[in-house]
Amino acid sequence: MSGATLRELEADVEDRAAEHAVPCPACGGERFDILLSPEEVRAEQEWLDAFHAARIERPAGDDEGAKDRASFTQSDATNVVACRACGTVLRDPQPTCRALALTYALDHYGEDALARLAANQEQFFRAKLTQLAEHAIGCALPGDGARVLEVGSFVGGFLVAARERGWRALGVDVGVETVEFMRRKGLDVVRGDVLDADFSTAAFEAVFVWNTFDQLCNPADVLARIAELVGPGGLLVVRVPNGRFEAACVALRRSAVRERRRERILRAQAYNNFLTFPYLTGYTPESLGALLARHGFRVGRVYGDTILSLAGPDTKPFAVHEEERTKRAVLRLCERIRCSGGAVVHPWIDVVGRRVDSPAA
Repeated sequence: MSGATLRELEADVEDRAAEHAVPCPACGGERFDILLSPEEVRAEQEWLDAFHAARIERPAGDDEGAKDRASFTQSDATNVVACRACGTVLRDPQPTCRALALTYALDHYGEDALARLAANQEQFFRAKLTQLAEHAIGCALPGDGARVLEVGSFVGGFLVAARERGWRALGVDVGVETVEFMRRKGLDVVRGDVLDADFSTAAFEAVFVWNTFDQLCNPADVLARIAELVGPGGLLVVRVPNGRFEAACVALRRSAVRERRRERILRAQAYNNFLTFPYLTGYTPESLGALLARHGFRVGRVYGDTILSLAGPDTKPFAVHEEERTKRAVLRLCERIRCSGGAVVHPWIDVVGRRVDSPAA
């Protein structure tokens, strides 16, 4: 990115404060129940700051150490609401599309934080692709040499894992700092929006959207573009925070009689990056599946998961073990619910779909 363009973005940074009310991005519904008020979001942020301050060894004033653990891009105290029609959870109001583009283009991490996040994500995506390859049903992964696209590549963890599988992987991301970081690692990345990128129709065998779809202001437009890029038969994998997990945790905390139970729920949320709900949207498996179907994708499988490990070199040993125990407990509970015929309530969901000839009516 040229210096002149970056200065233009910096001059327009005040646009990031612009906000507006939005309908449900999954179903278009306009009636919502409030899960959290702005005051409750601020209270969660205070709890989260204290939680990680006791678990991370870092110098005073080092905000980079808390990045993506207690400090998030979506950090404003807004309402967190649930759509009455489909259960999708979202922040309300939300930034405009231009405001979001500016925010993510200028998001700052620092070299140490980027390196920590990249190493963590590379390990996570190696395991994730192995899981998908071993358990995919009706939506097998592409073979060696396949051309694949990742929308929202962040620090390049998936691109590294994809390259190791023999894929020709291309990333697209709006971040100035993150794209420069990935290019220094020799990864193939386009800086910009997938809607504006000059890609040919049916240019890719698969498109992956990890931890990015929930931050889009225009998910329907992006899905329409992805449908063009993969063409009939193409694979799409989308990973999002599960709105049903957020709604369940808020309800359980409010009904908890004992403080110890409330603390356990807060800890489960903290270790899955759900406190303050730092996402624009938390789809449910059903609401995301319906949205994909409207754009020509048939869902083949939904995987329930937790977020990748938050622990790093600066994490205190007790917190490393605490996070592992907490996530194992969350997965056991969620799997019991699912196996008993209940809903998918895992904190994170990977939805795998295949492009069909025509969208659902």
